Amino acid sequence: MIQDKFKNWKHITKLDPDREHTLALIEQVLHSGTDAIVIGGTQGITAQKTARLLEMTRTVVGSSLPICIEISHLETIQPGADGYFVPVVLNAGSVEWLIGAHQKALTSFSFILEHLNIDLNKLLIPEGYIILNPYSAAAQKTAANTELTAVDIISYCLLAQYLFKLPIIYLEYSGKLGSLDIVSQIKRHTKGTRLFYGGGITTPEAAYDFAQYADTIVVGNVVYQQPELLKSIVEAAKT
Repeated sequence: MIQDKFKNWKHITKLDPDREHTLALIEQVLHSGTDAIVIGGTQGITAQKTARLLEMTRTVVGSSLPICIEISHLETIQPGADGYFVPVVLNAGSVEWLIGAHQKALTSFSFILEHLNIDLNKLLIPEGYIILNPYSAAAQKTAANTELTAVDIISYCLLAQYLFKLPIIYLEYSGKLGSLDIVSQIKRHTKGTRLFYGGGITTPEAAYDFAQYADTIVVGNVVYQQPELLKSIVEAAKT
């Protein structure tokens, strides 16, 4: 079950369906030492792009690594992934990204799920997202309130853990290196919940620093900008 696996992942590589991919690039990801591949993005997402990237990734990876999809849009719901991460944006400015889009997805696909007799407990992993870069596409899309103090962020984490019972808290700086101090403070308040960190990690040094506090490091942009660094970043995250 994917729920049993993600708790041991130290590094995740995120691939964006809206970017160009080659089999050679995915080969680099496979051999980098990353623990899993997550397909997901914010802009330009279509069913065709998502399905094509999933097919390419499966062709290269086979069953060597878990391949998951992060559901940021209805079009990303494609069959064939090992699991599906479902973001619940805790600091969203609209209820759409807290519960609205999720309800619509289940409305659209409930018949298919019942017909296929799928156990959602084995496939769906909810994430308590806190988006902290106001200039990111994710913040713009969700109208996220990014003007948060450390106390505010800790409160969201406590909400995720004790009220919503979410298995993951995801601090998302999306393209910008975040605050190491914030991550360290959040870690002190996470008990039994896995802390994901994503944003701006483009060097092994940054990966090492953030991995001292975050349970799982997520990288994406460096795959396309400097793929030759991915292996050393993964090694640093696991040190």
